[in-house]
Amino acid sequence: MKTFSSLKSAAERAYAAANSEVRVMHPGGQVAEPTFEDWLRWITLTPKSGVLIKMICSHKIRADMAVRPHVSALAEAGVEIRTTTTVGLRLIIIDSVRAYISSPVDEHSAIEIHDPTLLSAMEQVFVEVWDRSTPGVSRGSHEAPASQTELAIARLLVAGYLDEAIARRIGLSVRACRAHIAKLSKRLGTTSRAQLGYQIAESGILNQPEPI
Repeated sequence: MKTFSSLKSAAERAYAAANSEVRVMHPGGQVAEPTFEDWLRWITLTPKSGVLIKMICSHKIRADMAVRPHVSALAEAGVEIRTTTTVGLRLIIIDSVRAYISSPVDEHSAIEIHDPTLLSAMEQVFVEVWDRSTPGVSRGSHEAPASQTELAIARLLVAGYLDEAIARRIGLSVRACRAHIAKLSKRLGTTSRAQLGYQIAESGILNQPEPI
């Protein structure tokens, strides 16, 4: 194991050394290194064909208006981003052969790890958290403004109305209402009704002006 004086320096070296895959756990929403701006700079200024980047962040980045443009830019650059309730660990895994983890003594310092057993354990932790996390924006996705009908349905979903009640209130058939709900679910990358309500509230859709 090797200790770096700066987690930011470690992350920069990590990305430069990657050949196939980089996995990142980033708390986000905190004063910590590396920042989203750092990742965006490394990825866009040093494009690496064939390198898959997966990043797990805290749900709080979805509501942080200052961070969201950087998250979208990372997604456009090809980074797969998911969010979860709490990310307490800063971790970077490169090609399954080395990892950088924030020091328990100094969160801005990083420890470089090569031990296969420790690497395997870290990868297992990452995969388990990734599988439980909520998909974020993906490469090529574009957040088009919601229509008046979509906004109305979204607001009623967050309020807890069922499909039949939503359909009655906005004057649609239940079938048409469910088609709109399915479209919203696909757009936000959700897999359950409870998750959809949360994602609508966090996505900023309800903050946009109603179409005229």
